[in-house]
Amino acid sequence: MNKSKKWIINLLITSAVALFACASFNYFIDPLWLFTHSNKFNNKQMVINERLQKSNKIYYSKKNNYDAILIGSSRTSYINQYDFGDIKTFNYSVASLRAHEYNDYINYAKAYNGKSLKYIFIGVDFFTTNKNFEERNEETSLEEIGTPFHRLKTILTFDVLKYSFKNFRNNFIKKIRVYYNRKNVKYRKMPKSINISKIVKKGLKKYRQENYNNYEYNDLKKIYKNVLENNPDSKIVVFVNPISGKLFELMVELNLIDNYIEWLKDLEESFGSYYTFMYKNSITDNFEKNYYDTGHYNSDVGKLIVYKLTGNSKEKIPEDFGILVTKENLESVCNMIENQANIIKENNKEPE
Repeated sequence: MNKSKKWIINLLITSAVALFACASFNYFIDPLWLFTHSNKFNNKQMVINERLQKSNKIYYSKKNNYDAILIGSSRTSYINQYDFGDIKTFNYSVASLRAHEYNDYINYAKAYNGKSLKYIFIGVDFFTTNKNFEERNEETSLEEIGTPFHRLKTILTFDVLKYSFKNFRNNFIKKIRVYYNRKNVKYRKMPKSINISKIVKKGLKKYRQENYNNYEYNDLKKIYKNVLENNPDSKIVVFVNPISGKLFELMVELNLIDNYIEWLKDLEESFGSYYTFMYKNSITDNFEKNYYDTGHYNSDVGKLIVYKLTGNSKEKIPEDFGILVTKENLESVCNMIENQANIIKENNKEPE
């Protein structure tokens, strides 16, 4: 055997060993949720691409038998799906989910669930009504999931290996703050020394410059109507996510309350009824206790929201937190919000 042939054989063997090692480690850690096994080295899963990770989990989990799904933005991603109790729910919330994506993700969940969905819970956000707001999101194609050798091709890539090493490391250090466990429950660990007020102040600046910049109201009624028409056998439960009181005050300052009220009226016209938690109340005003930042409430607040939506009375819900909006009380709810806005404006007036 000449040297060149020997070199080629050694190279092939080395490459095969490297690929096998890569695939084995990627399978063991499974950062993209292609498999269902769990171990002490992969229990903390970093957020890579929630759209892809959660879609993989739905497709490749063989025991899907959900009664409901919860969809929404990163705000609702912190709701623990097991708080729904007897309603077996999959939290399909992903970062910056927009209204035009609702049908795609609902249809995907329905296609690979073991039975029809009794409920579809939808957490909606006012900032997504800004026609001029462009969130820089990763584009995620779900078409490749389930194609021949998809899982094998994925775990053979060295890009995935980078995530596997990071996840492996994260299970031994305490620095990771945002992660999922293997049961699709999201955690956000806040250091005791953290200054929430400073984080909220920074978040307000971002909302002023990006989310609410150059605001133009986007009428979403057609999309809402399509969601209802496409899911006649499911009960659609819509709720407006609670932002912090400070962010609500910024909306008042930027004269967005009229747009917010217009949206509330569109929601009632589209869905008939829904819950709103987005106004000044005892939960939203206590942002230091109840929020991770300007707009993301913590899992304890998420539990209260679920209890309100499902009528579960295991835990006492503050009387001022959560309103079921219907055609009959829509005007009174809108008037209450306008009154809150007027009080904020009055308090912020410069002294003469």
